[in-house]
Amino acid sequence: MNVTTISKPPDQNTIVIVLSIHPKTEALLSLNFSSLIHTSLDLYNATFTVLSDGNISVSYQYNTTLEGSELRMTIDPAAEDGSFFATPRTSIFLNLSTTNDNMPITYYNSTVYRQQQQFDTAYKGGVGIAYALLGVGLFVNKVIGIELLAVWQTAFLSLSNIDKVQPLLSPLMQLKFVNGYNIAGNHSNSTVPSRVEAIGYQA
Repeated sequence: MNVTTISKPPDQNTIVIVLSIHPKTEALLSLNFSSLIHTSLDLYNATFTVLSDGNISVSYQYNTTLEGSELRMTIDPAAEDGSFFATPRTSIFLNLSTTNDNMPITYYNSTVYRQQQQFDTAYKGGVGIAYALLGVGLFVNKVIGIELLAVWQTAFLSLSNIDKVQPLLSPLMQLKFVNGYNIAGNHSNSTVPSRVEAIGYQA
C-alpha cells in the first residue's frame, strides 16, 4: 500500500488520500474498506471510493489541526475476508504537512469558509470586470484593461511563491484562465516545486 496523493478541498475540513493497493484484484477492491483500513488519528466520516485506475480514494473529516501530525494507516484484508488469511497486515506512516495542492491541513471554523466563498465571488467578479474593460479597450484604444488583467496575472503567479495557501487566498488558484488558454503537455514534473505544480504549471 502506497500513498499517491494527499489533497484538501479548499472549503472543507476534509483530507483526501489516494492509495495505491497491490495487487489490484477484483476480490480485494470489492471489500468493505471502512472496516479494512484504520487510522491512528481521530478522523471521522470516512468515505471510500474505488477510482477508475484501481486506486482507492479515502476522505476523512477532522475537527482539529492535523498539520505536522503523523498518521498511521493500517490495512488488514484478513479481518474483512478470511480468504486473505495469508495477506499480512500492512501499515504506512504519513507526515501530514502541506498537501499536493499546497493547502495546510488546518482546522478552520465555518466563518472562515463563508468568507472564502465571498472572496471567491469577489475574485471572479474582478477578473470579469478586467476582461470586460479589455474588450472595450480594444475598440477605444485604451490599455487600462491590459493593466487590470496584469494585476490578476501577478496575483495568480505570486501563489507559486507561497507555501500553504490560506483559505481566503485559495480561490486565486482557480484563476488559471487569466493567463489565457494553455494546453497541458505530458511532461515530467518531478523537478517542479509542489507550490508551482499546484497552480497548474509543469516542467
